Amino acid sequence: MKKLRFFTIATICTVNFALAGQVSAQSLLDNIKKTATQATQKSIQGSSISKMLNGSIGSSSLSENELIGTWKYVGSNCAFSSQNMLAKAGGEMAAQKIESNLTPIYKKAGLSTANTYFTLGKDKKFSAKIAGKSITGSYSYDAKNKKITFQAPLLHSTCYVTKSGSNLNFLFDSTKLLNLLQTVSAVSDNATLQTLGTLSKNYDGAKMGFALRK
Repeated sequence: MKKLRFFTIATICTVNFALAGQVSAQSLLDNIKKTATQATQKSIQGSSISKMLNGSIGSSSLSENELIGTWKYVGSNCAFSSQNMLAKAGGEMAAQKIESNLTPIYKKAGLSTANTYFTLGKDKKFSAKIAGKSITGSYSYDAKNKKITFQAPLLHSTCYVTKSGSNLNFLFDSTKLLNLLQTVSAVSDNATLQTLGTLSKNYDGAKMGFALRK
C-alpha cells in the first residue's frame, strides 16, 4: 500500500511538473509572438510616419544659402500643407496621384529641363525661364514659414519651398499655379482648368508645383 501511495504521489508530481513546463513554454511562446507583433506594428507605424513626412511640407526649413544656384525643372511635385491634411487625403498615394495628373498639364504648357529653370542669387535677385519665357526680378525668403516670394513683371507669387533628396520643390496654391502657367504659356483650355480645379477641390490642403534639381 505504501509503495502504491508513493507511486501515485510521484506520478502526480511528474504530471504537474510536465504541465508546468508546458505552461511555461506556452507563456514564453506567447511572449515571443507578442513582442514580434509589437515590433512589426512599430515598423509599419514608422514607415507610415516616414511616408507622411515625405508627402507633407513638414516642419524642417532650408537655409537661404541652400537656395542659391541654378535649379532646372525635372518634373511635377505635390505636398500637403500638413500631415493631418495628407492623412485625410489618403496618404502619400494621394500626392503621387496628383503628380501624375500634373505631368500632362506641364507637358502641354511646354515645360522641359531645357527651357525651365530658376537661378537664385545671393543678392536676392533671380532669373528664370519658364517654358522658354525669360523672367528676371527679386525674391525674398521666409525660412520660418518655408515660403519664397518672387517679384517680377511676369511673376509675382509666393510658394512653399521644400527639399527632398537632391530636389528643390516650389509648391503653389492651385490658383497661383494656374495663373503662372497661363502667364508663361498658352494653357487656357477648359480641360486644363477643370483638371486643376478638380484636384484642388478633391484634395484639400494640396500644394502643387515643380521639382527642380541643380
